[in-house]
Amino acid sequence: MKKMRNKIASTKSEIMKGIELWNKENPEFEIRERLVEQNIFSPFANINVVCINFYMKNEISAFGIIKYLDKEIKNYVDKTQGWISLLAVDPDCKEKKEVIVNSLKILEEFLVMKGVKNIRFGGDPQNFLAGLPSSSWNDYLGIFKEMGYKKGVIEFDLKRNIKKFDFQRNIKEYKSLSIERVYKTNEDKLYDFLEKNFPGRWFFEAKNIGHIPGGLRDYWFLKYNKKVVGFARTNTIDSTYKGPNINWVTELGDKYCGLGPLGIANDYRNKGWGLFMIAEIIKELKNEGYKEMVIDWTTLVDYYKKLGFGIYKKYLTLEKKV
Repeated sequence: MKKMRNKIASTKSEIMKGIELWNKENPEFEIRERLVEQNIFSPFANINVVCINFYMKNEISAFGIIKYLDKEIKNYVDKTQGWISLLAVDPDCKEKKEVIVNSLKILEEFLVMKGVKNIRFGGDPQNFLAGLPSSSWNDYLGIFKEMGYKKGVIEFDLKRNIKKFDFQRNIKEYKSLSIERVYKTNEDKLYDFLEKNFPGRWFFEAKNIGHIPGGLRDYWFLKYNKKVVGFARTNTIDSTYKGPNINWVTELGDKYCGLGPLGIANDYRNKGWGLFMIAEIIKELKNEGYKEMVIDWTTLVDYYKKLGFGIYKKYLTLEKKV
């Protein structure tokens, strides 16, 4: 194998070369420049993002993104957790396995140097991927296993056409329930609800997204007799902050939207209220002209099947203790 060298990508052009390599290898998971600006150049609080290019001779042969923490994020993760956000290798590379192995070693060594003891592939804050995408399983999965990564569950992105969604046929109606958008004027209700009921990743995300102009508009309350009992977040091409359920807009076009995360307070679960909230949100977005909806990063295939969602993309969770 020819000698590889690595270099931390410290300019936008260097990083975009890596993104171009990812898009070349993974055309069905194409990353747009707008997402690079958001997920790489504007990280959430206490998140460090490092991009590394790998070269053979003077040609880029691989690209990786890693993330680690400045400090513990309460009720979510501590400083021992790190992530490999992306790893791409030139599909024309004749020594692809060796390049993947050597690139992984360098990414792991950097994370260990920063105090990381647990590495996850994908599922990072501001993630592009929930895990290793199914399109990469043939080339990458065996190598990850050889290098000590443990397989977890299969996660799914789900999709359905919402143009023909019929509320009456799909879901029971509850006159005591209603949905309402979140705005800057009522953001404290959202933060209070999330801190009490979902104090981990979802609270952390909302607090960061809340700093972005218009970021809170895509959050929704579910109300029971005027009391907040649930929440959801949607995303569209016009959202000022774009969640990962619309990462693949290049494939589906501008008239699709995303849903998630969402949750119901513990005392009000198992009543069908989550399905009601989703159906109401679908009605709103359908009326705004959106034609398809994606729900990302879930194992609840049978639950969302009740509303007509089917499997769109698959990911495998991978983790390693170092």
